[in-house]
Amino acid sequence: MFDESRQYPPSQFVAILNEQPKEPYIVIAQLETRGAVGTSLPQILESMRDEAKIIGADAIIPTEDVSEQQQMGFMYNPWLGGYQTLGGGKVPIIRGHAIKYKKNISSSPQMSNYKPKRDINFGVETLGLPYYDGFSGGTIWFGKKHFKVKVGKTSLATPNVYLRDGFENDNFDLTFVNVEYFWKNNYNGLWFGTGYGSWKGTLGHEEEFELGEYENVRLGVTFGYQYNITNNFYVNGWGGIYALITGDTEAPVGNRIVYFDKGVPLISLDIGWYY
Repeated sequence: MFDESRQYPPSQFVAILNEQPKEPYIVIAQLETRGAVGTSLPQILESMRDEAKIIGADAIIPTEDVSEQQQMGFMYNPWLGGYQTLGGGKVPIIRGHAIKYKKNISSSPQMSNYKPKRDINFGVETLGLPYYDGFSGGTIWFGKKHFKVKVGKTSLATPNVYLRDGFENDNFDLTFVNVEYFWKNNYNGLWFGTGYGSWKGTLGHEEEFELGEYENVRLGVTFGYQYNITNNFYVNGWGGIYALITGDTEAPVGNRIVYFDKGVPLISLDIGWYY
């Protein structure tokens, strides 16, 4: 097919034309049909008609006879235990155009919502749970086939229930890049990813007045499942763990010291849109 991004429903009837029709049309594919030695022209055209039905054509226009002459030869047949004679003769080969009338493209129910497939998709995504307190920011991404590259910057506040030893009010800015691979090439279903994140934040303690500051960079391994609600909107549940690779491993908070975990788990349920 000339444009593989355009898919048509199979046709029930395909006309065989001797000349170009006066009605406006587009050529959707160039066909080449061949038969065995001795196959008649009507049989070849019927085979071409069957090919055109599969791709949704309205008619075919035979354009060229490129038949070949086959020489007589021999072929070893293991089932017979000997050589078999191959008869020579004309091998019929016909080329033609599969066409679609423009009126049927615009009026076809299957094509009324048609949108050409993009080589590269773009989208936006907002982080959801559990970082619901003090949230701002989001992500943008672009993808092709199975891969998605996501870049984001956001301000988050870790709920105190996730903190321990009296530490509280963990507010941080997070900048991250993630590369994700989907099993399916329509950004739907299971995916795995890796990337890095830069944390910069402040942290308090219930018995201290001063806040501690910290900054570090972590390398993450992530996985998730994206479910497409409609053609463009989706929800994306994911989780992962980010390992500390550089930056602060501890920070003073008043008279106390907070020690950062080498591995930080993250989970979220996000909402996104792409085109």
